[in-house]
Amino acid sequence: MAIITRLKVDNFRNLKGVDLELNPRFNLFFGENGSGKTSLLEAIHVLSVGKSFRTSKVEPLLAEDAAEFLVYSELDTGSRIGLLRASSDQPILRLNADSQSSWKEVASLMPLQVINSDIFLLIDGGASIRRRFLDWALFHVEHSYLFWWRNYRRLIQQRNALLKQNPFDLQNQLNVWDAEISKAGEEIHHHRNTLLAEYQPFLETTIETLMPDAKMKVDVEYRKGWPEGVCLYQALVQSRDKDARFKATTYGPHRADLVITCRKKSISEIFSRGQIKLISCALKISMGKFLVDKKIQQGVQDYSTSFLIDDLASELDQSGCKSIIGELNRTNNQCLFTSISHDALPFLSELTGASGKFHVEHGKITADKPAV
Repeated sequence: MAIITRLKVDNFRNLKGVDLELNPRFNLFFGENGSGKTSLLEAIHVLSVGKSFRTSKVEPLLAEDAAEFLVYSELDTGSRIGLLRASSDQPILRLNADSQSSWKEVASLMPLQVINSDIFLLIDGGASIRRRFLDWALFHVEHSYLFWWRNYRRLIQQRNALLKQNPFDLQNQLNVWDAEISKAGEEIHHHRNTLLAEYQPFLETTIETLMPDAKMKVDVEYRKGWPEGVCLYQALVQSRDKDARFKATTYGPHRADLVITCRKKSISEIFSRGQIKLISCALKISMGKFLVDKKIQQGVQDYSTSFLIDDLASELDQSGCKSIIGELNRTNNQCLFTSISHDALPFLSELTGASGKFHVEHGKITADKPAV
């Protein structure tokens, strides 16, 4: 699952007329800055989840003078996914020629992990980034989670709207909302907490492999978003006066965080920039391993996560790059790398073979033919 065998991209940023057959394991796209390497990874991401990892707008994704862009993929399962998108119209998304009203089915078929310059945000970014990291995994392994997550988000929006209106019977109305919110919120907390307990051994093993000389244990703690010792309903009741003043809900899983420390200190205070990138990569690679293991337990065979890896060598020495590539090689995942040159990651170059190297120049992508 999730192995892209063929990829077509047209009028996406500077990419035009791209039609590629991809290696099922390792693919390297090399070329000068601005040639279109990152745009290719971005196009795959947009096809999978409907959003770019670089912008929230559609207009920058369209090639100059183009009215719409196309991204199309064929998977090893036989599934075909196509997206046609114009700036002003609703996207046309099709799975095996059937129109899709949302990205739910497509996202489940193409689980992606992105490793790029934003990888550091998993450590030092806002809590919402780490919540999304957990929620992404739960979407793929726990079928009921999306229902609870959507229901909770809707209830919080309605409670916040009520707080802003501040009606005369606010307390009575909050009794109803808080009961519903606590039910959905406790479900979300339960699923996140359970996932973290099962995922943590995979993370610890991966960090030890990538950083064998560090000799410092990285700790991961899940903070649920309301005080310990009380249920969510009690926390909501106790915070009503404060919530009424600030017109927003103070407690709940929308305030949760995944706190990553070492010796009870921030990772950023102890490790170098390169080591932080290794830890951040370990978070994503180990989550891919966890998903495969979980799917096997659920009776799903040949499951994999695709990794989109942009400029791996940034902030890392050759030893760090080799460790990450080696760890990915021990999985069954498809990986798409970008690099300035074909020999910038020599260990990767050995793994791609003749079929997995592509030269990117001015929006054109061609298979790199080995010298005779």
